[in-house]
Amino acid sequence: MTFRVGQLVTALVSLVLLGAGWFFLAPTQLGGSNAYVQIYGTSMQPNYHAGDLVVVRAASSYHVGEIVAYRNASLGNHAVLHRIIRIQGGRYFFKGDNNNFVDSYQPTSSQLIGAEWLHVPGVGRYLVWLRGTHLFLVVGLGALVALLLGAGVGGSRMRRHGQARTATRPPAAPSGPRLSPGALPVGAAALLLAFAGLAALSYTRPLTTQAVAPGLYTQTGRFSYDAQAPAGARVYGSTTVTTGQPIFLRLVHSASFHFAYTLSSTAAHGVGGTIALDASVAGSNGWKRTFHLAAPAGFSGDHATATGSIDFPSLSRLLQRVDALSNVNGGTYTLTLLPKVKMHGVIAGSSVTDAFAPQLPLMLDPNQLQLQPGGTAGPGAASTLTQTASGSGTVTVANRLALLKLKLSVPLARRISLFGGAAALLLLLVGTLVGLRSRPADEQTRIARRYGDLIVPVEGLPLEQPANVVRTSSIDGLARIADQAGRMIMRVEHAGLHTYFVEDGGVRYTYEHGVGAEHPPEPGDAETGALRLARGA
Repeated sequence: MTFRVGQLVTALVSLVLLGAGWFFLAPTQLGGSNAYVQIYGTSMQPNYHAGDLVVVRAASSYHVGEIVAYRNASLGNHAVLHRIIRIQGGRYFFKGDNNNFVDSYQPTSSQLIGAEWLHVPGVGRYLVWLRGTHLFLVVGLGALVALLLGAGVGGSRMRRHGQARTATRPPAAPSGPRLSPGALPVGAAALLLAFAGLAALSYTRPLTTQAVAPGLYTQTGRFSYDAQAPAGARVYGSTTVTTGQPIFLRLVHSASFHFAYTLSSTAAHGVGGTIALDASVAGSNGWKRTFHLAAPAGFSGDHATATGSIDFPSLSRLLQRVDALSNVNGGTYTLTLLPKVKMHGVIAGSSVTDAFAPQLPLMLDPNQLQLQPGGTAGPGAASTLTQTASGSGTVTVANRLALLKLKLSVPLARRISLFGGAAALLLLLVGTLVGLRSRPADEQTRIARRYGDLIVPVEGLPLEQPANVVRTSSIDGLARIADQAGRMIMRVEHAGLHTYFVEDGGVRYTYEHGVGAEHPPEPGDAETGALRLARGA
């Protein structure tokens, strides 16, 4: 029993596919480096959407800007896929690209699953079950089936050929589609060209790029005020008026207003800027007047404070004149605190310039100053006294390639091009060697390799001429006739002319090749040949 070249090629291709499947798809449960994460929710939009499938790979180290999956102990060790924005004290700080807040849980390196390796949009919603171990098992099973089928086809042919020597009916001629010896080199060359194109794309692009990171930093402003009440006043319970309490103008003559500014970011940063505090008084008739409570002052660092005071007797006299001109007695006005912060600096290695100008409205009448009922403070604010605003910035992230709907990072594309190109080159070499080995030296060698078990050599054609002689155009056609008639194929060789024939029902079917194939030889003295022919039949 011999091991056919086709079996060797099939086994080699299957092993290459199985090895590639292990390298690219093997999950951690089977000793691989991959984990499969399906995207839920909107925290990573606009680049990642619900139903996307992301394959992550474990790495020896992770850096800021990478998209990494980690196990969140506060969520029952559920896998969360967010971007690293800071690493401090052995803890990793994460934030979703579409979130304006930092994840409350900071995992350690042992809780990191892996960094993004492959992103396939929309696949997760259709292949919810086909992930992790299941995916690798399906790929491995497919490669194993291909290996067994290749071995099985070759084995069944050898078994049929072996049984032909003892069975009454000769074996069936090999039929059906056969792989051309040149098919493997052509396919391998096409793969090699594809991987070379991928290499050209990936190696002409930088490994990293700048991307906009929403919520890279947060600006927070806190309003407060205080005033001193007369010692005999029992309205406040003390001599100090604190934030949130109404200021009765008959008791309090002035108040101090404060605005505390804070910038927070988990990324490395250094900022500074200017801060000022104004106040405006507006009437219902459109009248408005602005006062400067604190002139612009420079600051450096994450914190700054602006403080200014208002003299209520002076303000009351101004409003009385406005009332007199408007023919209004005891009108109600809006006093709005207007801080102005101009920030500039470097956050996550990029230059940032931004402005922050929240507002705090207060209601003012001839008797008191109090917080505006139902006042709004903008999105994300905890109250009118504390207001926040998120800012975007650029961060360094891995560059990506978009191939149809498949998105690959440039480092991953480079690795795939190298490993895939090496595998394709190996297949090209093997296919070339197989093609050279399987190429027949001549027609006779090809026929002997393919139909050697069906052919019986004889010394000459039978003396008795058949009623009809039919010449076939190929040895394959003659082999099918022999199979249907249950006969062996006889072969006569004379002066370089090879004649193959099968006799059935008074008809002689022949195929010839070699010297003078267009002029068949005359039946010679073939008594011995006729005797052998009778025994062979």
